Amino acid sequence: MVRQRWGACRYDGKSFNWLYEDHLTNPPEGGSFGIRSIIEDHEEKFWLCNTWYRYTIEPNDAAEEEGLLNYKRETGIDGLKAPDGDDVYYMSAVNDDKGDLWMATYGAGVWRYDPSAELKTGSKNITHYPVENGDKTVTLFSIHKIT
Repeated sequence: MVRQRWGACRYDGKSFNWLYEDHLTNPPEGGSFGIRSIIEDHEEKFWLCNTWYRYTIEPNDAAEEEGLLNYKRETGIDGLKAPDGDDVYYMSAVNDDKGDLWMATYGAGVWRYDPSAELKTGSKNITHYPVENGDKTVTLFSIHKIT
């Protein structure tokens, strides 16, 4: 019997291992969108298409033998809301040279998260940049860093 898994998969050159949690593919409002973006931050933590959590992948031979990843989930940017009050899901993300995360959302513009400010002040430094064409919101699918 083939076991279906939804989430993120890591291939280490020998085997595939899965990280999956319901909230990664099924938002609280319903629907299903799968994993659209994975970004590693300056602390080697992984963000998977939402701002609620970030993950540390930890070695564990027993878990990997079962085809799973051993991971630790921690709070990302808790309570981040779009201007219309909806949760923020991002389609694509990049790191800049300072370690800031830039996240392009489907309908809520671009968000910049400066993790170094949190280390200095204890509070999250998040900036929202609406992306509009006249009075219409632009739907974004990706963001890229030009070097």
